[in-house]
Amino acid sequence: MSRKITVSVDREAAAELRRLGGLLKHLYPKTANWSADEKKRYWAGYETLLAVAKRIDGES
Repeated sequence: MSRKITVSVDREAAAELRRLGGLLKHLYPKTANWSADEKKRYWAGYETLLAVAKRIDGES
């Protein structure tokens, strides 16, 4: 039938990942003495969460 099946659990998982990404963004310690590499790893984790949420939702 070539129809895409969307499971509600997937949408809930994507929403939860976005929520966690938002919390992670707000917990970023702006006054911390982090190295540039530590900052890059922190934001890479944030971006990874959002990318996984997009893939679950079927977005590009």
